[in-house]
Amino acid sequence: MALNRKTKAQAVNAKQITSFLNSAARKVEAARKALDIDAEASYEIAYEGSIKTSLSLMLSYGERPRSQP
Repeated sequence: MALNRKTKAQAVNAKQITSFLNSAARKVEAARKALDIDAEASYEIAYEGSIKTSLSLMLSYGERPRSQP
């Protein structure tokens, strides 16, 4: 029986991980600035930052989420 994996193996790439972490940091800073203007938008931006941070962690372990319809 085939295993339905939600991730796939990928070579660890420090440059890619750093790029995702830097992008996440920019999202968090943007969320902080937007908080006084629009709290809902701020939470959405912060959520995007947390997704990028999570992806960075996965990539550091040599895994990447599979895109599935």
